[in-house]
Amino acid sequence: MRGAQSNLLTPIVADIMCALQDPPLPMVSIPQADHHVLLDQPLAFVASLRAILALQPLRASTTQ
Repeated sequence: MRGAQSNLLTPIVADIMCALQDPPLPMVSIPQADHHVLLDQPLAFVASLRAILALQPLRASTTQ
């Protein structure tokens, strides 16, 4: 997740980070947010986080 106006996490850097994920996760750009998305757009952050988590399959625990 990135702020669409962030100068630190540019779209190019976001693409590289997405490519490193296994399994890949979607990159969500939050409009009207800079680097600190949670502070700039808290409701959009929570909604996006819920959507991302809802799309993730349940993983079996490897600890016993």
